[in-house]
Amino acid sequence: NLLSVSKMEKAGLRIVFENEKVIVSSNQGVVMEGNLQGNMYSVFVEPVEVQTVVAAVPESLMHRRMGHSSLYPADGICDTCQRGKQTRAPYVDLPEVKKPTRLLEVISGDVKGPITPPTFDGFRYFVTFTDHFSNFTHVYLLKSKDEVFERFKEYEATVTSRLLTKIGKARFDNGGEFKSEQFLAFCREKGIEVQFTIPRNPSQNGKSERLMRTIFSMARCLVMDSTLGNCMWGEAVRSSVFLINRLGTRALPSGKTPAEVWFGHPPDLSKIRTFGCRAYAHIPKEDRRGCLEPVSRLTYLVGYCPNGWRLYDPETQKVIRARSVKFDESPILVAGAVNRGGLVETEAEGTLVEWNGDSDESSETSTSEASAITSDDDEFQDTLPELDSDQPVLVEPTTPVPVVTPVPTMASGGASMSNLESQQRTSGRTRRVPDHLRDYELNFLAALSAGCLPSETPTTYNSAVKDEEWSAAIQDELKNMADNGTWEIVPTPENQTLVDSKWVFRQKLVGDVVVKRARLVARGFMENTSDLSTADLYAPVARMSTLRLLLAIAVEKDLQWFQYDVKAAFLCGFLQRPVYMQPPRGLQVPPGHVCKLVKSLYGLKSAPKTWNSTLNEQLIAMGLERSKVDPCLYHKGSTYMLVWVDDIIIFTHDTSEARLIKSQLGSKFKLSDLSNSRNMTFLGIEITKTDQGVFLSQKLLMEKVVQKFGMADCRPSKIPILPKLFLKTGSGTYDAPY
Repeated sequence: NLLSVSKMEKAGLRIVFENEKVIVSSNQGVVMEGNLQGNMYSVFVEPVEVQTVVAAVPESLMHRRMGHSSLYPADGICDTCQRGKQTRAPYVDLPEVKKPTRLLEVISGDVKGPITPPTFDGFRYFVTFTDHFSNFTHVYLLKSKDEVFERFKEYEATVTSRLLTKIGKARFDNGGEFKSEQFLAFCREKGIEVQFTIPRNPSQNGKSERLMRTIFSMARCLVMDSTLGNCMWGEAVRSSVFLINRLGTRALPSGKTPAEVWFGHPPDLSKIRTFGCRAYAHIPKEDRRGCLEPVSRLTYLVGYCPNGWRLYDPETQKVIRARSVKFDESPILVAGAVNRGGLVETEAEGTLVEWNGDSDESSETSTSEASAITSDDDEFQDTLPELDSDQPVLVEPTTPVPVVTPVPTMASGGASMSNLESQQRTSGRTRRVPDHLRDYELNFLAALSAGCLPSETPTTYNSAVKDEEWSAAIQDELKNMADNGTWEIVPTPENQTLVDSKWVFRQKLVGDVVVKRARLVARGFMENTSDLSTADLYAPVARMSTLRLLLAIAVEKDLQWFQYDVKAAFLCGFLQRPVYMQPPRGLQVPPGHVCKLVKSLYGLKSAPKTWNSTLNEQLIAMGLERSKVDPCLYHKGSTYMLVWVDDIIIFTHDTSEARLIKSQLGSKFKLSDLSNSRNMTFLGIEITKTDQGVFLSQKLLMEKVVQKFGMADCRPSKIPILPKLFLKTGSGTYDAPY
């Protein structure tokens, strides 16, 4: 650095240059000395430590000045630091005194899903329950989260009955499936202390969270390594839990596995095979159709059961259980590969291994395996009987499985998979009609020729308007609604839910005439009825016992009967609150306008009760009295009236009273007089008056049922009992009321 002589002089220093030296001094003495070097005087100055002297400042102020640094701590809790720099509290391992000391002292659970695609049998979720002492896990597949409660009850009953001890604590996240009232009530009843994690702190349930990742990672590998496709992830999850329970873990003493701690003895690993490998299941001779039939079927291993294996049969596309099985665990070679039932396999010779099915360790299955599938990790040898035969047992009916066939990129020996062709094999098995279907014609064309033709009743508006009679029925229905004042055409309101509608068509037999009717039905499920009570939605209907009693009285007292039908009955009741509906098809309205329902309409949730209340008020005003036993029965003197929705039947001695009732009802509603002095049909019962009394028949109803189920041409039986049924004469006497 260069020093200015003039600056030093102005600072009060004295500079002397002599004998090729320079001396800088002050009143206190020499400050610095230097020597001439060339044309410059050089001065060597020893560095000294410079200390910054700061005046006394409060710690909190200095903390703020220095940017809230921890090197300048505040004299208390700094609100800004807490809001700006606070982090999660660290998680520490549990001390030994807080770790569980017995089985089921602490358990935890977690749910994963929804998973796409669903399994071949429709499952989209799975739930695990893990014992913290043994790290043993149970898994259940679920179709929806609301099944968690039932699976937990099943788990609790299973483990407590096996271990003869109760669950102490249960730890879950804050999922609604674990916090429902019925779930918590069940835990209180069983004495289970439920602990929920702090929101957004999944590490508090770290054992289940980490286990869930391990299970699904292994299941993903099993599916990828096999040829069964993603729809088999459910079976892969169950197999993964089965294997994880037999793998060592750092949470247990060296060499111990969860299964060993849970069962009390080391697990037998001789049962384990490669997931998705080929398995030849033995077919019992009872199930073979001839001496030359195959004695085994090709299946694929997908899991384990207490006394055998779970195998997927591509021919029937179902999961079966079997014990006499030979496995081919050789890799799926591309050379000679064929496609059978959507699964790639190889014709190369592999190692065949057979298990005799006798093991001291069995796997866990659900008490109702067809409805709730669990893991394969519990010992049920004492509760599940041994199979007496080698017959594969069907455990769950399923829908066809959309199996995905993966295509390897490289073949053995370096050959490319794209150069190989897979051959589709079709089954040559002869299909035999089951005995219970011998009375049926299973051929579709033959069934059509037998008269089981599709119904002539249209199902859509477009198909109905092509027929003149159905089109006239539509216009008649719209006219009835217009005359009745069912709706008003108004501009589309804002912030209002619009209800949709559809046309429903049916044919009704009135006497001997078939009447075609079109009915406009509101899609009531779109209606918001949260402000309505149950009493506002449901209407009573006549009891069959009441009809039988009235018929008996009519025969005894020789009463006459009259029958009426109210046209468009549901359109007669006034709504207590407005409902807005989109214009139905066939109704011409200006653009931007909708129908504001003033009266009830078919399909609305409150329509039945609205009509019933309207009719009841009218009948009471006419002087009829409502029965206290059957709310659909009315009486006045010797006149009785029974109401079934919009069908009315009257029994009376006084015909003038019946005409008066008809006149009064006709002034309020549109009536159809169906009266016949000898015949009538009510509630599907054909009622015929004879000289001896009343004859009841449901022939038309029975014929309709027979036609509906395609049994019109079935072989009839003279007696409604099983053939070759031998009954023994009983001993003793019986006091029967008949």
